[in-house]
Amino acid sequence: MMLHLVPKIDFKDQPTPLWYILATWFYSGRIKPASGTWGTLAGLPLLYLLAWFPLTSSAVSFLVLTAIIFIVGLWVSHHYVTRTGETDPSAIVIDEVAGMALVFAFLPDPMQWSWCLLGFVLFRLFDALKPWPISVIDKKIHGPLGIMLDDVLAAIISGVIIIIAQPFLESHFSYVF
Repeated sequence: MMLHLVPKIDFKDQPTPLWYILATWFYSGRIKPASGTWGTLAGLPLLYLLAWFPLTSSAVSFLVLTAIIFIVGLWVSHHYVTRTGETDPSAIVIDEVAGMALVFAFLPDPMQWSWCLLGFVLFRLFDALKPWPISVIDKKIHGPLGIMLDDVLAAIISGVIIIIAQPFLESHFSYVF
């Protein structure tokens, strides 16, 4: 299987607008297949950077970051959808970055690779499969809000599972968690 880039919107010899760069999270959303996974991975450096600094590694910091990315995501998604006419383009991956930022708010230790991996896998699983109630949001809410909201719900469900599983994982797999 080969990775390839989806065609870029033609901006007629003008610089690529900021909304496009952010919507595709620095072009990672253009990588196929699995653009959502690539977008989530591309968001991890920012999240690790915040987790590394004591003042920004708290759950509150990740919640604030999630809110900022969510609001920016609404704006850039609006521009992308308006420009292309697509309802939920796979190239928009800022929603995955917002979702993963929210997952980091639930992690007991955002610098611990095992928690990050678990959060990543759960988030991608729920975002890709879209079980109930994520599927309801995906089908009923359209446009920029729908693009962003299903990933937030996937992140919340992933986070709740992490919180519930934490005592078991730490007591039975303490060498990993």
